[in-house]
Amino acid sequence: MRGIGIWTMLFVLVADANAGAPTPSTLRRIQKMDAPQRSSIVSQIIGPAPEKEHHGEGETLSAESKLPNDVAEIVSATETAPATGKTKVPTLTPKPVPSTPAEATSKLAQSSTPISLEEQPDEMIIDSDQQSIGGLWRSGSPAEANPFYGRLEYLYWKTSNPSPSGTVFQSFSVPLVGQRTLTGAINLNDVHTDYEMGLRALIGRNISENFGVELGGLWVYPGTDLKVLFSQPAGTSTTGTPTNKVDVILTPTGEVLGQANMSFRNRYWGTEANGRWHLMNNRVWTVDGLAGARYFDYAERLAFGYNLTNPSSAAGNRVERFETNNHMIGGQVGSDVQLAVIEYVSLQMISRAAVLGNIQDVTVKGPAAGMGRFTNWSNLGSHNTGAASILLETTPSFVVHLTPDITFQAGYTIIWLNNIMRAHEQLDLNQVGKSPLISFKTDDLFITGFSFALTANW
Repeated sequence: MRGIGIWTMLFVLVADANAGAPTPSTLRRIQKMDAPQRSSIVSQIIGPAPEKEHHGEGETLSAESKLPNDVAEIVSATETAPATGKTKVPTLTPKPVPSTPAEATSKLAQSSTPISLEEQPDEMIIDSDQQSIGGLWRSGSPAEANPFYGRLEYLYWKTSNPSPSGTVFQSFSVPLVGQRTLTGAINLNDVHTDYEMGLRALIGRNISENFGVELGGLWVYPGTDLKVLFSQPAGTSTTGTPTNKVDVILTPTGEVLGQANMSFRNRYWGTEANGRWHLMNNRVWTVDGLAGARYFDYAERLAFGYNLTNPSSAAGNRVERFETNNHMIGGQVGSDVQLAVIEYVSLQMISRAAVLGNIQDVTVKGPAAGMGRFTNWSNLGSHNTGAASILLETTPSFVVHLTPDITFQAGYTIIWLNNIMRAHEQLDLNQVGKSPLISFKTDDLFITGFSFALTANW
C-alpha cells in the first residue's frame, strides 16, 4: 500500500509539472490533509493494490531510495498515519500512474517549470515592490514589522542672539588733565549665545501595520553669557608719571560704579505625543505622516550687577533681574520622508508644524522700590500675558543603515518660533533711575544646530 501511495504522489507531481509547477502554498495544503481524506482519495483513484511491487529477482523497489534527493523530500509527505496504519496521500484529481520509476523521473526532468520541493516560510517570500530601503535591510522607519521603535538624539544647538541695541554701562579712561575718552561699554546686543549640548528621545509602538503611537521629548543644557567692566583707580607709573583712571558709568544717569556686569541665561525643553501613519514603504521611498500634541518651553534671564561708589542714594552692591517664560502647548502635524540614494544610505527630511497657545510671564526682581536703577515699583513683581505662536521645524539628514534594525542619522535642525517674549525686550532704558515699565514686546526666535541620532526597531 505504501508503494502505491508513493507512485500516486509522484504521478500527481509529474502531471502538475506538465500543467504548471505547484506552488509552495499548494504543497503545504497537500501536506496538511488529514489521513481519512488522503485514504479516501487513494481508494477512489486506484482501488485495492498489493503492498509491494517487485522488480527483477525478488527485489522490492523503494521509491524514496531510488529517486533523486529533491523528489525524496516531497515523498516524505506520504508517511504512515500512526492511528490507522494507512498511507497519507494528497487528495488530487485521478490521473494515469507512470509505469516505471524511470518514466516518472524522466517526466519530472522534462518539466518546463522547476518544482520547488522545499517548504518556504511565508515571511521569507518578499515582494520586490515592498522591499525596504537599503536592499533587504530595513529602512529604520517605524513602518517596519517590529512592534517597537525608538530614537536617541544628541543635540548641539544654539539660539539667536538678542536683537535690540542700547548702552547699559560705559567705561571711561579719565586722565588727570584733559577730556574723558570712551574705552568700553556693555550693550544689550553684546549678549552672544553659544552652542549648547542637549538630548532628544523618542519611543513608539506600532498598533497595527499602518498606525503607531509615540512619545518624545527634548532638553538642552542652559546657555550663559557674562560681560564685565571694572573700575581701575589712578596710579603712578615707574617713571613717576600719573596713570589714567578708568571709571565705569551707569548710563544715562552718569553715576560712577566700582564694577558692573551683565549676564544672560536661556533654557528650553519640550515634549510631544503623536500618532504615526505609515503611508509608504518600498525600495525607494519611506513616508510617514504625523499628528498630535506638542509642548515647548522657552525661558530667559537677564541680570545686572553693579556697585555704586558715589551714588545719590546708599552705596552697595545691587543685582536686578528680568526673567521671561514662554509656556507653549498646542497641536502639530508633520512628516518623515526617506529617499534611497545607494544601498544602505538614504536622505531623510523630518518636518513639523505646530500652532501653540503661548502663556507668557515676566518676573522682575531687584532691591526695594526706589533703590534700583533698572527696577522700581512700576515694574517689580510678576506680570502675565498671552499670545499665539507658530513653531516650524525641519531637519534634513543623511541616514546610514548599520544593521537591518539600526540606523545612524546626521543632520542640521532649524526651528523657528514667533511671538516669543525675551528678557532684554522688557528693559526700559529710557527710564533708568525713574519709573521703568514692562513692554511685553515679543520677537522671533531661531534655534539651529547639529543633530546626531540612532534609531532602532525591536
